[in-house]
Amino acid sequence: MDEIVGRNCRFLQGKDQSQSAVNVIRESIAAKKGCKVCLRNYKKDGSLFWNELIVSPVFSEAGELTHFVGIQNDITEVVQLRQQRDDFVSTLVHDLKNPLIASNRILAMINASQVTPQDQSLFLHKMQESTKSMLRMIANSLDYYRSEDGPLRPVNEPFNLCQLCRNVVAEFEVDSRQRSIAVIQSGPESLMVLGDESLIRRVLVNLLDNALKFTEPNGKISLVIEQADQTGQAAVHVINTGAGLGENDIACLFERFGQAQNGRKYTPGTGLGLFLCRQIISAHGGSIFCQSKVGVETKFTFTLPLFCVGS
Repeated sequence: MDEIVGRNCRFLQGKDQSQSAVNVIRESIAAKKGCKVCLRNYKKDGSLFWNELIVSPVFSEAGELTHFVGIQNDITEVVQLRQQRDDFVSTLVHDLKNPLIASNRILAMINASQVTPQDQSLFLHKMQESTKSMLRMIANSLDYYRSEDGPLRPVNEPFNLCQLCRNVVAEFEVDSRQRSIAVIQSGPESLMVLGDESLIRRVLVNLLDNALKFTEPNGKISLVIEQADQTGQAAVHVINTGAGLGENDIACLFERFGQAQNGRKYTPGTGLGLFLCRQIISAHGGSIFCQSKVGVETKFTFTLPLFCVGS
């Protein structure tokens, strides 16, 4: 503390004193006016942090300038979040624009009768897959921005978890069959849990969509439902064969805009799906985590409270 008391705060800028915000401060002081700027500052170890500096002039009763008062706030987290959002919007626009351009070209070729009936069927199927992917990206983006308005508030009601899983698996039947990927559900025929069925459906859709994305043709996806009597919870495991994930990838999977390094080579994504899954499961009092063996398989597990009569 003694090192900084009485010193001009410009020492925090280190050698980075040519930034435009510094000129704004100088001009404001020369004009006897206040200002608010964002400065790149540096800690003692040289690491960067961002400061919001508010400078206000103080005048005497006679109207003469006596001094300036400055208030600094560390806004590093805010700046990083803004950057993440800017990157996210840029990526989302790119990932939505390219499939639309490709689809438009295909439609133009079909309209001009430049493709055979066999190729036309193949192109239309690729367009359908692309549209589904874009719709899921949009749905995740909308869910994320709704969650930013405040904490999720699930409408908890009893529902049959096993039946919900069967319904979601059926939605992916065409995609999995066309890619020669077996999707197998195992566990009890019925298991009642307490939660918001529509939100849990979103979790299952995201997990199965990811599993299909990372599973090679002729691979296998297992959806296993278990009842853990000792904890009063149900557990759902989504397991897929494939390349697997490294420890560094797993560490960031559930973070906002987090994506595995090899994720984007499969299909575009927002990096919000698993973040939303964590938000939803946490709001239900459950947990979600990932385990993986590189080159073998990846397993996602989430838990939900069981429904007990009288609860």
